[in-house]
Amino acid sequence: MRLSLAAVVLLCACAGEVGGLPDEGMAGGGATAGGGATAGGSATAGGGSTAGGGAAAGGGSTAGGSATAGGGSTAGGGMPAGCAYKLCEDFESTNEGAIPTGWSLRTGWNNHPSTEFGVATDQAHGGTKSFRSTTALPGQTRIQKALGSLGATANKHWGRVFYKVQNNPQVPIGANGAYYHVTFVGLQGQTESRVVDTVESPQRTIQYLYNLPDDSCCGGSAYNWSYDGAWHCAEWSLDTTAASYRFFIDGAEVTSIAVTNDENGGAKIRNSNYSQLFLGPIFYVNPTGALTAWVDDLAIHDTRVGCN
Repeated sequence: MRLSLAAVVLLCACAGEVGGLPDEGMAGGGATAGGGATAGGSATAGGGSTAGGGAAAGGGSTAGGSATAGGGSTAGGGMPAGCAYKLCEDFESTNEGAIPTGWSLRTGWNNHPSTEFGVATDQAHGGTKSFRSTTALPGQTRIQKALGSLGATANKHWGRVFYKVQNNPQVPIGANGAYYHVTFVGLQGQTESRVVDTVESPQRTIQYLYNLPDDSCCGGSAYNWSYDGAWHCAEWSLDTTAASYRFFIDGAEVTSIAVTNDENGGAKIRNSNYSQLFLGPIFYVNPTGALTAWVDDLAIHDTRVGCN
């Protein structure tokens, strides 16, 4: 593959900036075949990570960490009472600053002090609470939930989450000429399947993509969206038997990142046994300022949940 001069410059800049971070060897959506922006503004698998990063042992996240359960009444191990789906989390029954009952910490390589993430009341999609993360360091701690109680639904389901990103206007995350890869939802199977995944360009536009920690798969969309400070509804459909993945944003499908027939095995969906769900933002290169993001109203079900 021939790289343009601009792509070579971007590749060098991104690789130099990371400085040996354990997850991504280059800024997400960099300029290689594994993560590069093409002339049309779209990108192939957008992450430029080194093999074994992300959720792999020694390359980013490990399960565990102490978790403060957040009070209030819940049903079914952390699911809000009255949940109409196989799994729900709206954070309403969790104390501010805590994490929900039934969830634990997914510790990244830069562990958060406890004051920097947890349930918050400053923003909410529905109700009065959401889960907030603020950091200027890559490799954030996330929260995780075991999926064993879902049975077959863990491997064939529809998922939905609302997310919101607020950038510091003085130091926007894409302002220094790099691409920034930010994951909001991951599922642990053969590897981490990043099912709600974004890359921000230096122009502060974003693409969506299905991505793996080693960037061996897959394609990215055009850079047609942005972190605009609004709540957005992200939906995904995953089926390990059909080896398929679909993604929707605000009700509209992003067909360019759909996976069918496992991309000849590269997507690592077929024969996966998804055991954990990871929730909350994590990014892989140093930004020019802190990133604050919220997630809310997570749901997983056998049929499409929708954005209502």
